[in-house]
Amino acid sequence: MTKESRNIIYWLCSRLGVNSLLFFVLYLAFIHNSYAQCNVNLNLGNDTVVACGTSLTYSAPSGMDTYDWSTGATSASITVSQPDTYSVTVSQFTGNVVNNGDFSSGNTGFTSSYVVGTGGSWGQLSNPGTYAVTSNTSLVHNNFPSCYDHTTGNATGSMMVVNGSGVAGQNVWQQNITVTPNTDYAFEAWGMSAVASNPAQLSFSINGTQIGSTFNLSSTTCNWQQFYVIWNSGANTTANISIVNQNIAGGGNDFALDDISFSTVCEFSDTVVVTPIPIQLALDSIWLCQGDTTTLGLGINNNSNCSQSTAQYQWSPSTGLSNANVQSPLLTVQPNQVTTSYTLNYSDGCGCNTSDTLTVVVSDIAEPSATITKVLCGVNDGEINVNPQGGFPSFQFSIDSGYTYQNNPIFSNLPVGYYNIRVQDSLGCESAVKLDTIIDPNSPVIDSIRIENVSCFSANNGEIEVFTTGGNSPVSYSIDSGQTYQSVALFQQLNYGQYWVMTQDVNGC
Repeated sequence: MTKESRNIIYWLCSRLGVNSLLFFVLYLAFIHNSYAQCNVNLNLGNDTVVACGTSLTYSAPSGMDTYDWSTGATSASITVSQPDTYSVTVSQFTGNVVNNGDFSSGNTGFTSSYVVGTGGSWGQLSNPGTYAVTSNTSLVHNNFPSCYDHTTGNATGSMMVVNGSGVAGQNVWQQNITVTPNTDYAFEAWGMSAVASNPAQLSFSINGTQIGSTFNLSSTTCNWQQFYVIWNSGANTTANISIVNQNIAGGGNDFALDDISFSTVCEFSDTVVVTPIPIQLALDSIWLCQGDTTTLGLGINNNSNCSQSTAQYQWSPSTGLSNANVQSPLLTVQPNQVTTSYTLNYSDGCGCNTSDTLTVVVSDIAEPSATITKVLCGVNDGEINVNPQGGFPSFQFSIDSGYTYQNNPIFSNLPVGYYNIRVQDSLGCESAVKLDTIIDPNSPVIDSIRIENVSCFSANNGEIEVFTTGGNSPVSYSIDSGQTYQSVALFQQLNYGQYWVMTQDVNGC
C-alpha cells in the first residue's frame, strides 16, 4: 500500500468518525486484497491431432512476470510445427513488500554500502563507490549517455545510478522486510549499463547469503534487463535483502537499478498434447493364399504438410517383402506363413514419425481328410465324405483334382476307382490333393496263377491254375476275358498262346 493510499483511508475514517481500530482493520483488508491476486486463467486448450508440419500457436495470458515453456522459450506465446507435448509454467509476482523500489520517493527506504555522490570533475558520480537517485544518467556524470528510468521511460521517473566500487561484495542496495514463513518470494530488479566497458556483475543476497547465480549486465547502454530469483522463506519472519556488485573493475562498472521488488510468487501450469494424424494405409487387412503375391502400401495417405523430400519408410516384419524400406514393396506369401501384421513406420523428414498396420490374413488350408464308403458288388454305391482342414469357410469340394467343385462335401453313387480329393475355401485357396480309392470288398481276388507251359509249340499239354480269395461261393473261372466260365480253377490241355484270366462269384462279381 502506498503512503497516498494509507492517507486516503485515514482521511475517510476521520471524516466518518471512525476510530483507529477500524482504520487498522481497513488497512489490513487493503493489504490482504493486494496479496489475493493469484487468479490467472491459464488454458492452452484441448489436446489436438494435426497433420505433420501444421503450425500451431499457443499463448499464455499476457502480463505475467515469467514464462517457462518446455521448448525453452520465455515469451508469452510459442509457434510449433511438430507433434509433441508442450507445457508452460507462468509466474505472477504479487504483493510487493519493497518500500520505494521504483525510487519515486528519492533516496529513502533503503541503505547502501555505497555513499551518495558529492561531485567531482565529471559530475556528481565522479568517484567509485557512489550513487545518486536521478531521472537521467547524464545528469550525474558527464560521460554517461542520456538514459531514462525503467518505470516510466521518461524524465518524470527516477532510478538509482551507481559508479561501481573497486571493492567486491559490497551491498549496492539493501532493505529489511517482513516475510511470511514457508512462502515463495520473487526477488526482482531491473538493471542497465551506463557505460559499455566492464558491465556490472550483480547478485541477490538474502540474510547474508547469495541466492541464485551472478548475472551480468549487457554492454549495451540504456538497455534495461530483468533479473530475478525465487526464494522460500522457510522459518524466517524477516529478511535482509540486498543487491551486491561483484565487479571490481576500476573503469566502467557503472550501472543503474530500478523497480526492485520482493513479491509472493503465484505459479500456474498447463500442458497440451499435439498428436500427429497417423499415416493411413488404404486397407486395414487383405486376405491371401500361400504363394500369392501382392503390392503393399498402395493408396497411402501420409497426412504430412512437410515439404522435405527425405521421407523414410520401414516395414516390419520383412517376411516375404521384396524391399522393407520402400513405400510399396511386393509381398510373396511364404510356404507355411501364418496371418501376419505388417507395420509401416513413416518419417516425413521434418521430424514427424507415425505408423499404421496392415494385417495379411493367410489361409492355412491343408490336405483334407475323407471318409470312404466301399461299393457293394455290381452296384455304383460308393461314397466319399470330405473333411476340410484349415482354411476359411465356406468350402467347395472336388474329387477330380479341382476341375469341378460342389458345395456338398459328400459324393455319392461312386464306382470303384481312384479319386483326387481337393478343397477350396472362401478365399479361393486350394488345398493339396489327397488320393483315395473306392474298392469292392466282396469281389473275388486273384492271389496267384500257376502256369504249366506246353512241351512244344504244337503240343496241347499246357495248364493254368487260378488261386483266389474272397467272393461268394461258388466262384467261376475264365481264361478268355469272361466269355466263358467253368467252376474248376484248373484249365488243362491248353495250346501255346495268350490267356486273359478272370474270376466271378455267384453274384457275378
